[in-house]
Amino acid sequence: MTGCHDCNVCSWSGDCCDTGKKLGEYFNGANYGNCGTSSTGSQFTKDCTNHDQCVRTAKHGGHALASAYCDDQFLSCTDDEAFAPSCNYDWRGTGYKGNCPSSWNGDGTCDCFCQFQDSDC
Repeated sequence: MTGCHDCNVCSWSGDCCDTGKKLGEYFNGANYGNCGTSSTGSQFTKDCTNHDQCVRTAKHGGHALASAYCDDQFLSCTDDEAFAPSCNYDWRGTGYKGNCPSSWNGDGTCDCFCQFQDSDC
């Protein structure tokens, strides 16, 4: 899942999505979509990925933690940081990263860094 954002106020036509990093992808000292502040954390959500993509685009300050253009994305991920479940299994650095068995999708455990967005996370 690639991060996307609406730029809050567009200065050009279109949906304002930038070509970006995917959920969990390591970039400039952090993993995209991590709702916490640690690169080793394991709460990953689509909203946090979208916010990370917004604040890290060159248009909005590069690797900034905050941007007025991204306030709507920030608001959408505040509840994720408080309530999103942590991964039961974090497959970074293993052979399962991006190559998990499809039977793991929705099996009641939260697997991060599979090729799918696990529905039970």
